[in-house]
Amino acid sequence: MAQAARVGQTFEIAALQGMLAKVEPLSCAGERQSVLLLHLALFDRSANLAWAGGSRSDDVLAGLNEAALARLRCTPSDSLAWFALYLVSIRQDGLGPSAIARLTAAYRNAPHEAWLQMLRLPAALAAWNGLPETLRKAALNDFDDLVAADLNPAVAAVLVKIPATRREALLAKLCPLQRTQRAAIAYELQKLRSDLDHPCLIDESRPIFMR
Repeated sequence: MAQAARVGQTFEIAALQGMLAKVEPLSCAGERQSVLLLHLALFDRSANLAWAGGSRSDDVLAGLNEAALARLRCTPSDSLAWFALYLVSIRQDGLGPSAIARLTAAYRNAPHEAWLQMLRLPAALAAWNGLPETLRKAALNDFDDLVAADLNPAVAAVLVKIPATRREALLAKLCPLQRTQRAAIAYELQKLRSDLDHPCLIDESRPIFMR
């Protein structure tokens, strides 16, 4: 389940809670990352469905925080754990020094890990106005890496998720790409039921003279 969550598959809240309830205290082995992934999936799912209010929200955050700290006790440079702690900071205290330090650690320890970039980039872009220049550059590098790796579904998902004020700058980065990749990204956007329209995208459904 954890590895499926890692690649974007979603699960019902009850299923995630049930799996986490079965977890025994773990040694410093790979299972700690799996537990952290499940807590991240629960955090994301509960936030998207807006069911976690009051003590339930506190429980979700507390579980994510403890899972991240447990992972860091074993692997202090684990970028996923630092990213998880960044999410906790943002939710509890907003974009302050603690959140910035945690996001900086997430970038420093895994600047080019694609699956983590897919998680990290939308969160960084959402906080764009409050980020220092170093983190802004790191976020743009995330996007460039996803594009260069032909991870077109991930690129499309990022473009859909991010604030409209940041979207134009990223769409402009698509203009130099080969026509086939621009068409592939446009296709992925259509699959996400997005109505994004931009000159740098290739919409195969248009008449050829309008492309």
